[in-house]
Amino acid sequence: FLGALVARPLIRTPNMIGAGLCRLQGCSLIAEADHRIANHLAMLAGHVRLKAAALARQADPASRAAIGALLGIEAEIAAVARLHRQLSGGAVGAPADLAQALHEVCGPFRAGLSGDVALIEDFEAGCEAAADQILPLVQIVTEVITNALKYTYPECRGGRVVARLRKAGPDAAVIEIADQAPGVPATFHPAS
Repeated sequence: FLGALVARPLIRTPNMIGAGLCRLQGCSLIAEADHRIANHLAMLAGHVRLKAAALARQADPASRAAIGALLGIEAEIAAVARLHRQLSGGAVGAPADLAQALHEVCGPFRAGLSGDVALIEDFEAGCEAAADQILPLVQIVTEVITNALKYTYPECRGGRVVARLRKAGPDAAVIEIADQAPGVPATFHPAS
């Protein structure tokens, strides 16, 4: 890549050639940094996935919460990696496919769930958000799904969690995470 850029004919003064070469090297260094960041994020997500798989092979019910936490961490790392790819590709402020981002968040959870609990996706196509809004939304969804799995189904009993995305107008969308938990007791008061 750098060779192709440097190979262009430069008919300039020596100072201008040096400045142009520095700009070219800067682009190359940024591209290399982007590549390395993407690789390291992928390795980190893979490492977390392996740790979750190792815990899943154990028969210990207490490891279920740890597996959920690890899958949540993997989903967040993957979201950061996607955002990094978008931003390094010049997509700052460009609309991003929110349904695809949420689908990719659900993947690690589905892979780590036993057959007792199902994670169901219901994402309307065409829902977009600015690239800089994707990461915070993904982090919130990851946390809510983690909590639904951790607190709704702690004894690995059967059930389902539904992740839903739908349009709510030309520039709005609604994200819903629903489970089959009984909810808070009628005697619950947030102030107490």
